Amino acid sequence: MLVLFLLWVLLILVVRQLPTAWRRMAWKVIFFVAIWSVFWLLVVQLELAYISPDGTYGSDARYYYEAMRTTLEAGRWWPPAEVFNQGYVAFGVLILRTSLNVSVVWVKLGNIALLLVSLALCLYILQQWNISKRLAYLVTLLGGTNGIVIWMVCRNLKDTLFLFLTLALIAGIKALLFKKYRIPMFFRIFGVLLLSFVGAKALETVRPWGLYWAVGIVGATIIEAIFAKGRWLHFRIPKSLLFVTLTFSLACIVWVVLSYQGVIRDLWVALNYAQQAGGLVGASLIEVVLAPARFLIGPGPIRAIFGHEVFWVTTTAGNVLITLGSIMWWAYLPLLLMAVMRGANYWLKYASVLIPLFIFLAAYSFAYSGSVETRFRAIVYVFSSLGTAPYLDMIMQRRKEGWGLLYAMLASVVWIGGTVASYVSLTRP
Repeated sequence: MLVLFLLWVLLILVVRQLPTAWRRMAWKVIFFVAIWSVFWLLVVQLELAYISPDGTYGSDARYYYEAMRTTLEAGRWWPPAEVFNQGYVAFGVLILRTSLNVSVVWVKLGNIALLLVSLALCLYILQQWNISKRLAYLVTLLGGTNGIVIWMVCRNLKDTLFLFLTLALIAGIKALLFKKYRIPMFFRIFGVLLLSFVGAKALETVRPWGLYWAVGIVGATIIEAIFAKGRWLHFRIPKSLLFVTLTFSLACIVWVVLSYQGVIRDLWVALNYAQQAGGLVGASLIEVVLAPARFLIGPGPIRAIFGHEVFWVTTTAGNVLITLGSIMWWAYLPLLLMAVMRGANYWLKYASVLIPLFIFLAAYSFAYSGSVETRFRAIVYVFSSLGTAPYLDMIMQRRKEGWGLLYAMLASVVWIGGTVASYVSLTRP
């Protein structure tokens, strides 16, 4: 209960960072997503009550819950070194230790609270981009109520904590680079370095490559501050000097990779894992091209209907959520493609979200050839909602013509291609 209360306090603090005109809208989003999430949590738990002894659906969810209980029974706050993703297990232990009883439901309620804070951070990012309040409400609500995102939250998996830490790091760096706040440059630089260090350590306890993810986020957010205009700090850097700086930075990165054994070791671990998981190691060109498409289009509503035949571990409620989420995503995916087609200027202007989105998509397409679990896709859906918002805002404000035809063409490709791919995968022996 204590952790849930602290997350509620954190939610209030984040919402208070929004302009006064946005706060009522923010609470409306939070209210609807909270009601929707709790409703589906009850549905999932009612189904699991008949098929599961511990309230989990098995697989990784059971592993994490058993690790939480074992750590709790041992009287420890932090799990042993052999436990995977210790940060999420410690998060669950803290929730269980401060709750009325030991039940996985409390951990799942904690994940719902993390999702609500994450959505408030999304609104903070959209507000800094000068997105209209009405559109910010729409895209955040769509992202938060997507069935696959809700299924991620209800499964007792680490991905909700990963999403929260990622958005918190992005929002924190953006706040330090926001010229509205009168902070001396020394403290801004110190704050960025400190937040980067803390964020990297926190993310590393949730995913093994969290350090590199944090470095990418910080770099992407600084790139956005350099190329975007408006309320950011002004970086008076000539293009020639910027090119030299980027080239020098790239050379330093290559030198570190070639000289630092830890990076080499992590690279080999990633390659071996990708090879064992059916990734793109030694894959053909066509497989490399198809992997991101498989990531974005899958699993699709048709395959989700036959979820018990398609997924290794699932529930009926989970299949319904995946079906609903896939329908929403197939309707939204053409908008993401249209936004990405705006080109490099758009990517750099909103780099804090789009570059991590591209990195995440590329990494898991490489590791699994695009055939990833729905929880990974949930992360992409939330980031896509953010990354598409500026493009939608431009369409609404400028009343740009022709976008409807382009949307129809891309939607036809998504729906026809997704349907054919679903049929092939379901009928393949």
